[in-house]
Amino acid sequence: MTTPKTMTPLVVEWTAPPRVKALQTTRQGGVSQGAWEGANMALHVGDDPAAVQQNRQDLLRWIPQPPLWLNQTHSARIVDADQSRAREQNTVQAPPEADGAVTSLGNVLAIMTADCLPVLAYSRETQRIGAFHAGWRGLAGAILAGGIRALGGAPENQDWWVGPGIGPQAYEVGVGVKEAFLRYLPEHEKDFLRTGDQTWQLNLAQAARRQLLNGGVIRITISPWTTSEHQDLFWSYRKQNPCGRTASLIWREE
Repeated sequence: MTTPKTMTPLVVEWTAPPRVKALQTTRQGGVSQGAWEGANMALHVGDDPAAVQQNRQDLLRWIPQPPLWLNQTHSARIVDADQSRAREQNTVQAPPEADGAVTSLGNVLAIMTADCLPVLAYSRETQRIGAFHAGWRGLAGAILAGGIRALGGAPENQDWWVGPGIGPQAYEVGVGVKEAFLRYLPEHEKDFLRTGDQTWQLNLAQAARRQLLNGGVIRITISPWTTSEHQDLFWSYRKQNPCGRTASLIWREE
C-alpha cells in the first residue's frame, strides 16, 4: 500500500462543550491520485476504492472508532445511528441512505461534502449529537428543522456548526432553486442577490443560519472557510467535477 501523505484535520471551533469533539478533514494528505488527489473520503465519486479505504484508515488516528458513513442522496432523511450500528453487528449492509444522522451513544458521525454544507450539532439537554448534509435541496427540504427535532430538547439548548460550503460569489442559481427556498421560508428572499434576469447568487451558509434561527436555535457558528475560496483545503464540485470529498466528523467523549 502507498504511504499516506500527512493528514491533519482541522479542529472545529464552536460553542459546544469540550467533551463534544468535531473535526473537518481537508484534501491535503492521503493517497488518492488524479482528479481526487489528496485525502478523498468518498467511495462514490470514481476514485480507486483501495485509495479511499487507505485514506479512511489513516483518519482513524484522529477519531476513537470508525464513523457511520452515509449514502447521501440530497434528501432530508435522518437516521438514528444507534439503531443502524445495532443492525451492523448482525448483518453486512450498505451505509444507510440518508443525509443526516443522530446518536445518543459513542458513535462517530460523518458527513461528506464538496460545496454542500456539512452541519454538526449537539443538544445540551438530551446529550445527542447530529451530523447533516445540507445542500440547496436539503435546506429547501427542511433537513435542519428535522435535525432540530431529532436532537430533541429545546432548540435554545442546542449548539450548531455550519461548515465549509460554496461561497455566494461562486454559487449562481436559477428560478427553480429560488422558488423552492421561498416556498419553504419567504424570508429567504434576503439570501439571494440578483445577477441577471433569471439568476441569483445564493448565500447557502446565511440561508442555513436563517433556518436555524427560525427554528429557535441561538448558538450558531459559521465556518470561516468556503470550498470556492479555499481550494487548497477543499474540493469544489462546481469548479472541478469529478472531485473528492472531505469529511466533517463529530463524536461525544463518554
